[in-house]
Amino acid sequence: MPRRIAQGGDLKQAAIRGYDLGFVVTHGRSNRPISCHPTLRQMNAKRTVSATRFIAVPPPAIFDLLADPRQHSRFDGSGSVVKVRKGPDRLFLGAKFSMDMKIGFGYFVTNLVVAFEENTCIAWHHFSQFIWRYDLEEVPGGTRVTESFNYDKPWAFTVQLTHKNESNRRAMEATLERIEKIVTE
Repeated sequence: MPRRIAQGGDLKQAAIRGYDLGFVVTHGRSNRPISCHPTLRQMNAKRTVSATRFIAVPPPAIFDLLADPRQHSRFDGSGSVVKVRKGPDRLFLGAKFSMDMKIGFGYFVTNLVVAFEENTCIAWHHFSQFIWRYDLEEVPGGTRVTESFNYDKPWAFTVQLTHKNESNRRAMEATLERIEKIVTE
């Protein structure tokens, strides 16, 4: 049976109807996964910004860094992640973690891990439901790492109005460069 890919519309309804979303959609406050297809790398391409980099280490070295929220400020290329406020030592599917942030002024966000496949992918979102995702693909000599930012809903207009997609891409490129420096030290 061919896969059906959700495009637009209500993501929860799409998951209930059996569409592959490429990430977990949770049900209300219970955070029970409705659908999880973490290896499917399909997000709305029109509202997804991404950067890719080859890093000459195996995927576990990179994934361990990504799965530790205490390390996020070390590799963040945007300069907005200050420190972990609250969260587990290692992320997992359904984990919540809060980060102190600063873009002009200080604030914090609580994130929910919506995709997690050991050494392959990890993704999370906060209240805006923008998704930050890292996909790791083992290739000869190392790992192809792709960071994606999907701003499909519900606040897409804020990214479009502020033209943040290009600055997000530059920040992702800087993030991947920092990840490489950390894991190859």
